[in-house]
Amino acid sequence: ENRTNTPLQALNLMNDEMFLEASRKLAERMIFTGGESPESRIQYAYRAVLMREPSQKEVNVLKLTLADFEMRYQKDGKAAEQYLSYGDSSRSKNINAPDLAAYTIVASLIFNLDEAVTKQ
Repeated sequence: ENRTNTPLQALNLMNDEMFLEASRKLAERMIFTGGESPESRIQYAYRAVLMREPSQKEVNVLKLTLADFEMRYQKDGKAAEQYLSYGDSSRSKNINAPDLAAYTIVASLIFNLDEAVTKQ
């Protein structure tokens, strides 16, 4: 099995403006149509991007990541606003910046999974 999860790939994708915008848009969809709980929103993103359900371990890791970034961005709203400002498309103003930024991080991680990047 050929895997492409290299640090260089991750650095490129996580900092690419197009991927940041796509992650932000997926995060908005997760929040608006993915249900009320972080778990249901993560499951929604997995189905949308990977066409499969996440394992409970995957959900748990992303829930911890989400909680960590929600806390970080709650403390530093300016950093959340800055992170959300990348790209040409506007962001939803119906979601507070710290929450949207944290979900954008989670969406970016899902987009960065080997199975999302490569076709086997």
